[in-house]
Amino acid sequence: MNLSEEVDLEDYVARPDKISGADINSICQESGMLAVRENRYIV
Repeated sequence: MNLSEEVDLEDYVARPDKISGADINSICQESGMLAVRENRYIV
């Protein structure tokens, strides 16, 4: 799977509420699973 050009990971890192690496990992895994369920190749 590929990451959509619309997604800016720097935006998540620069957030004032400072999400953790584990949070980013979880977001990526959930997004990937949703894409697989919907037969998409771009997250």
